[in-house]
Amino acid sequence: MEKQLNKSILITGCSTGIGAALVMEFLKQGFLVFGSIRDKKLEGPLKKKYGNNFVPLVFDVTNYSQISKAYKKVKLTLKGANLGILINNAGIAKLGPVEYISSEEFDLHLKTMVLGTFNCVQIFLPLLGSKNKRSPGKVINISSGGGSIGSPFMASYCSSKHALEGFSESLRRELLIHGIKVIIVAPRGLEVLVDVEITPKFLGLKFMKYTLRNREIWKKKELISIDANSSWFGRKYYVRGQREKDGFRIDGSAFSGLIKDNFATTSYFTPEFLKRRIWVSTQDGTPLEVKTRKLKNKKVSFNDKAYSVKEWVISGDLDLTLQYDEYNNWVGSSFTVGNYPANFTLNNRKNNIHKIWKNS
Repeated sequence: MEKQLNKSILITGCSTGIGAALVMEFLKQGFLVFGSIRDKKLEGPLKKKYGNNFVPLVFDVTNYSQISKAYKKVKLTLKGANLGILINNAGIAKLGPVEYISSEEFDLHLKTMVLGTFNCVQIFLPLLGSKNKRSPGKVINISSGGGSIGSPFMASYCSSKHALEGFSESLRRELLIHGIKVIIVAPRGLEVLVDVEITPKFLGLKFMKYTLRNREIWKKKELISIDANSSWFGRKYYVRGQREKDGFRIDGSAFSGLIKDNFATTSYFTPEFLKRRIWVSTQDGTPLEVKTRKLKNKKVSFNDKAYSVKEWVISGDLDLTLQYDEYNNWVGSSFTVGNYPANFTLNNRKNNIHKIWKNS
């Protein structure tokens, strides 16, 4: 019975990203893995993919009654044993300035990552050893750098991660009496959050919209996971992916397969990417072969100040121009969406992602 206890784990938010990677890792280690998903349609495919040691649980972490039903299923499956580990991983990340984000969107971050964690902990505590004398389990709450450092345009995300860490610290002290350990894990790889909306106008009228919501995790200059959704003229696209032993496994709306090369992505840019010949589209997962060419330096304006920038042209399967400042920090890019030009300029040069990249 003790062996069974130490080999059971429940992971929330396991359909993509870090959660999916955790499922594969713990299955390799011989665990019985319970994994939460919100979409019931994924239940069968994930069961087929992971095998008999994976038990899918369909619930939303903000829905107390759904979690309670899942608790009964876990308890029945464990046949009297305690649950070894609960990993609260489910989360969301949407960017935007405080001046414009909605209160509903802000509230959704708190409900998912704070209230959702509270719900799962409260419901599963009896199976972790709060009601019996059997070996206690562990609670692991997934935070991030946003739990200790605030960033512009990430107030919703950072607020929820700060609150999660405060909750975890209080919970850790509460559960000492039961011997249940509470651990905060904040991945120190580079976490990239991209939230883009482009709405061109003609004669003052909006006639189409392109949106992209993307979350990437990088470590040691390798992509660990990606979860992206986009839409163009009402058509929806997606990219899901995670690193495996032999390469990076992608499931996208246009491409699914294994990429073995060390590639770049098309959502954000660091000078390191200029050395890589394969870039993956964060719209649909398509691998793109590119060539890079440096142009002459030029003067551009940021917040009414003139700067000298290095300009690079990307050609091949991708048509893109990138600009870097004298410290090799990305400061701007231009490309086309359909037949319409789009230009991005970095307004806040103090929080440049390349500085984080160099230390990741």
